[in-house]
Amino acid sequence: MLQILQNLDESPASFFIESQNYFDLHLTLSEKARDIINNNCQVEVYKSGENLFHQNQIAENLYFLVYGKVEFTRKAEDQNITFATVTKPIVPLGVSGLNSPGRYMSDLTIVEESQVLIFPLSVLYDLLIIDQISGASLMSFVLSRSTELLWATRHFKPEKPKPIQKQFNGVSFSSDRDIVKRLANSAFFAQLDQERLPDLLKFSELLLFPANEIIMNEGELCEDLIVLFAGSLEVNFSFKLNNKIIQKTRTIVTPGVALSWANGHSNLIAPYSIKSNRDTAILKFSKKNLRSMMEVEPLLASFLFQRQIWQIGRFQQSANRHFNFTNNPGSEFLKILISFNGSKIPVQSPLHCAVHMIDNRFTRKFGLDCIYEAALKGNEAEKTVGSLALDALKPVEREHRFFEQLNKIYARVASAKKGTNASSLRELIQLDFARAFDQVPYVIKGMENLPKESKTIFIYNHLASCPENVLANGHAFSIDSHFVSSKILYPKYGDGGQRIVRASRNTEFWRNGYYSRLDNIVVHTPESDRLDETKIEKDARKESLFIEAQKAFDEGRPLVIAPEGTSETPDNLTTTSPGPLKLGAFKLAVNLKPSPVIVPIALANFDFPVSGTNYAAVIKPGFRLSDMVADTSSEAEIESFLKEYRKTFRSYVEEAIELADELNLMPFAKRQTLSTNVGLLSPVEEEFGTDVREVEIQNHISQTKEQDVILYGSSTLRLWKDVKTDLGIPHLSNLAFGGATIAACQAFSERLLTTRITNGKIIIYAGDNDLGSGLSVSKVIRDYKNFLITVTELLPNFEVLVISIKPCPFRRHLRKEIEEVNFWLKKYISNKENWSFIDIHSSMLEAYDENKNAFYNDDPLHMNDVGYALLGQKVRMSLNS
Repeated sequence: MLQILQNLDESPASFFIESQNYFDLHLTLSEKARDIINNNCQVEVYKSGENLFHQNQIAENLYFLVYGKVEFTRKAEDQNITFATVTKPIVPLGVSGLNSPGRYMSDLTIVEESQVLIFPLSVLYDLLIIDQISGASLMSFVLSRSTELLWATRHFKPEKPKPIQKQFNGVSFSSDRDIVKRLANSAFFAQLDQERLPDLLKFSELLLFPANEIIMNEGELCEDLIVLFAGSLEVNFSFKLNNKIIQKTRTIVTPGVALSWANGHSNLIAPYSIKSNRDTAILKFSKKNLRSMMEVEPLLASFLFQRQIWQIGRFQQSANRHFNFTNNPGSEFLKILISFNGSKIPVQSPLHCAVHMIDNRFTRKFGLDCIYEAALKGNEAEKTVGSLALDALKPVEREHRFFEQLNKIYARVASAKKGTNASSLRELIQLDFARAFDQVPYVIKGMENLPKESKTIFIYNHLASCPENVLANGHAFSIDSHFVSSKILYPKYGDGGQRIVRASRNTEFWRNGYYSRLDNIVVHTPESDRLDETKIEKDARKESLFIEAQKAFDEGRPLVIAPEGTSETPDNLTTTSPGPLKLGAFKLAVNLKPSPVIVPIALANFDFPVSGTNYAAVIKPGFRLSDMVADTSSEAEIESFLKEYRKTFRSYVEEAIELADELNLMPFAKRQTLSTNVGLLSPVEEEFGTDVREVEIQNHISQTKEQDVILYGSSTLRLWKDVKTDLGIPHLSNLAFGGATIAACQAFSERLLTTRITNGKIIIYAGDNDLGSGLSVSKVIRDYKNFLITVTELLPNFEVLVISIKPCPFRRHLRKEIEEVNFWLKKYISNKENWSFIDIHSSMLEAYDENKNAFYNDDPLHMNDVGYALLGQKVRMSLNS
């Protein structure tokens, strides 16, 4: 380091040459390049309190800290936010000026006396053209040292880099049909002329990874630049907050996002741990290919290094929000993010509209639509801000999806035709509620305490409804009871339980419109209308309750009861629950034969907004009332027991509160002993939301009265580029989206398949990705059955054609499972009028031996033209028949 300082005044070029030895870097500068640097760069010493540049100022120089201490600050509204402090030597400062529109993104203040080398940007740009190889080498150097900016923002850098761990290296392929189109619109590649993108891609390779494969680990040495091409990645990173190392997880589904860095020479430290959530393709620029690019196409290499420096800025903004904006409401954070990038955001950008709509649950959808529009269709800055906003606002978006799902559930039940089978309707809404709760971080402790016998009474503490969950017509779901049914009982018993609900008041049209369609047992409570009845009538009504409950019990159905009998008192809050326990549920237990086990389930946080909480449930071992009360015929003895048991139940609720509080920081080993969705895959809406919005933008279902043909499912249909010609159908809508699972098809079916057309044909392909992600055959069949029921509801007069799951080299190990699902599909569809099963699986195996892969080229997952020709023939035959 001393050698660098000694030569600095005489030769600024020596600053870079000597630095490469100190930091184990590689830098090649020709004599011409050295002369340019020496004649135009200078060294200055700045005192504490001086500013090198200001936020949104036009960038004129790139600075390098030689020694000292500097601080990065951003202005937002009326506050100054310090997000990074740099003391490391030879760190570039003001790298945001390298990006369009050429303005600094923050203030830079000298904290302690600092020596700085000043490199005019005009000189740098001239050097990149005049001496391209030296320019590429210099940009490689700048990229390497710019990585320190991210570590400074995270306040954490792994002390000792981990060696590269052995992991699956992916399957190389090159036959994807839309690689240039898919990447050209991404923010990372947007600055490159589309004509030059194929030249850049010559130095890359596409790699296909199955679900749940580790691609990279944070902190290990990183040689390759990794860019998401298709699929879904779970990325984890660490940062320090209040002297604690915190880990955060993000789900990345947007194509063209760079998730590592590489400069062709250095072994940099990986900024993320990366794992595939499903079949995922990545674009890899290897160290070897980057080095070759620097020699053969140095201008392209400089571009790629500059874009990685730009990506570091995005990494910084993503990390920065965890320090300063965790508790900010949605609109406030969005305002701040826009102000950070104010010089780049057009005045008519939809982001400005989103600010005014994101906080209200009834307008939030339109606000999110605006952000997605910016992220998908905006300029580079809008795409950046949109993507960062969507990442930061995930809790808000999850709350929106939760609320939207509640609306769908209500509409499904309230609009059900008279005579609709209540049992089938009940099963569908169990799945709907399960999907709603997937939007909320939750944890369940004590699943092992559920009895094997379903003939059980389950009691829970009834929590007040959350105002943010109340529908526009005033209906408020009992969120807690539906959680017990859909996430605890249904997975265990295949039955969410016989619910006992209060009678609606005459004025509660919204409530009656929902509960009247379901076969709940109805009881009158103080919240119901007062009944004018005699004692005989009252006794008969109570006896009827016992008879209905015994009938459900005899059918082997669990009974779900809130013994408080209300959720509308100050005792129905997580902080005070449970309220006084009433006799009703326990007198019912006395009357049921045989004597039932009573299982307590303590709940916490269901009265809080979804975006800022974790739901928690603690299941305790069951008991029989006769074990607690000597004389179960004595109401006085039962009441005495309940008075004390309320205190016991309160301790259970406190246990649930503690469980929820520690969930986010809970060690992985402990999480494995519980039932939780934290640390698992994102909800399907989050996983596939971007892909579906692209479908919505690019495809519109025809609004004519002519018959329509719809393709729906996964990428096997999405990539069928000549489908209209192959099928001879010009009037066709391809609504398939990449990586789609059956659950994803169901989740987006109402959104994508709702059409004014009353009759037509829908062609479906799904199930491939479900088996590939590790789902069991029974789970795939159950999901498929419910999805096809939904298709029938949405398109009752459509002909339905379902394509079998195809055999492919990438799924060769799943041949048995594929054949089992196909067998079930064929049998299920054979009983349906106007439904057809298209068996491409058998045709492929009959035409060629499985190992010859005649229907696939080097892409082992997606068919080639021969495969699509066969598929087209089979579909045409089915359509014509």
